[in-house]
Amino acid sequence: MQWTPVVEGGYSPVGRWVVGTESGRTAFVKAALGSAAEPWLHSEARVYSEVSAPWLPQLFGYRPGDDDEASVLVIEDLSMARWGIPVDVHDAELLREALQALTHVSALAGLPAVEGRRQWQIVAKDPRAVIASGLVDDAWLTRCLPELVAAESAVDLAGDGLVHGDLFLQNWCRADRGAVIVDWAHPWRGNGDLCVAWGEAGVRAAGGPAGVVLPPGSATWAAYVAGQIVWFLLEHDGPVHPRLAETERREAFASVCWAAHELELPTPQPSPGFLPGGPWRP
Repeated sequence: MQWTPVVEGGYSPVGRWVVGTESGRTAFVKAALGSAAEPWLHSEARVYSEVSAPWLPQLFGYRPGDDDEASVLVIEDLSMARWGIPVDVHDAELLREALQALTHVSALAGLPAVEGRRQWQIVAKDPRAVIASGLVDDAWLTRCLPELVAAESAVDLAGDGLVHGDLFLQNWCRADRGAVIVDWAHPWRGNGDLCVAWGEAGVRAAGGPAGVVLPPGSATWAAYVAGQIVWFLLEHDGPVHPRLAETERREAFASVCWAAHELELPTPQPSPGFLPGGPWRP
């Protein structure tokens, strides 16, 4: 049996390997490297075991951790699928189909409700961190905040659907059978349309076709998702992995531009150097 470490992608404290057997079969193995990751693997395994869908990876096995051994999750190897960029129209259509199917799936018993944080309301109380990030300037924020706050406040997060709590571009791929959504460490209960909006934001961040996953006329969702992604950009207290920082900056800018376009607001102009040049590996 051959174990090949996976070093690209993934920022949580989890070990990742592609394991090959003598018969030629492969699998993707995740092992918790700290106590924080234990419940994440348990949640992911639970989704894969209780929901059967082509847009989920196949579960091969799960061993819960104990005092002596870490949790281990074994799922389908998707390393030959297409990940990240570029995202074309067909890719976006595959994601839309998967996310529309997801909106019809009921949440698993006992899942927490979607957190109802309205980030633009928080920014309005103290905008210094957003301005300091370089994403937007004071003039743009003063002009646009009232409409962003109003739009995100109109979103209804309530519902009984299964919601992916971290549906960024790096958490879905394109396999032969369609889009496959991975990394269900934070499943929620709520309005499944939130996942569709997350998917649209990711496609836009990748420079893909706008309006395929979620059509134009979705200003409230655009504003809400933009606020959430801005929160991810600002939440860190310590050093951040350079690739994660780049990913969050690109996603934040794309989502804020989406919200501004939907609300007919001026396009934000980030500070020089906020968006690094060159190829992006989310």
